[in-house]
Amino acid sequence: MTSGLRQPAKEVVPAGRVLLEFTMEPQFPKLDETLLRKHFANVISKFPAPNVLVTLQVRDRTTGCLLLDCVGLSGEPLTTFSFPDQQQVTLGELRQKLVEHTGIRRRDLKLLLPSGRILARADNPKSLADIFANA
Repeated sequence: MTSGLRQPAKEVVPAGRVLLEFTMEPQFPKLDETLLRKHFANVISKFPAPNVLVTLQVRDRTTGCLLLDCVGLSGEPLTTFSFPDQQQVTLGELRQKLVEHTGIRRRDLKLLLPSGRILARADNPKSLADIFANA
């Protein structure tokens, strides 16, 4: 019986055996936790990271210009965009700008409002002014 947390059908599995090449580094005769973590992170970085969550935070809109911070799930700032006319820019256009700026695949990019609401594809035609009207 499974707990329902894992979904093996959606997991990325390497095509073959994964080899960590740390044993070939003579400057590191002793494998410690730090070195193992470094090499493990290097291998993991080669696999796609589905569902990258980005929170959209309005920093300023007092000048009529929308200043929007895009923040990763761990709190790291990814980028800031400035939109002079938020009525003319759609959420779909913002998604595309984020894809181009970050390199995250469009299908993996999930946008959240500070309230925790995940913005759906159905929201793409809406203007940023409509999206952030209550933010």
